[in-house]
Amino acid sequence: MDMDTPKAPPPAEAEESYDDWFRRKVQEALDIADSPDAVWIPHEEVVRRAEIRREKILARIEKSASR
Repeated sequence: MDMDTPKAPPPAEAEESYDDWFRRKVQEALDIADSPDAVWIPHEEVVRRAEIRREKILARIEKSASR
C-alpha cells in the first residue's frame, strides 16, 4: 500500500459513509504500523534527511536567484 498518496474519499453516492471510509483507512494504517514487517526510521535520521533536502532546495533557490 502506498502511504504517500492518500486516496480520495468515496463519492457521496457510494454505499460507504465518509465516517466508515475514514475509520477503515485509519485501521488500515494502524495494521500496517503494527505489522512485523514495518520499517521504523529513527527521528534523528528523519531530521538528517530533511536537513539534506532543505539544503538542496535552498541551493536551488539561491542559484536561480543569482541568474
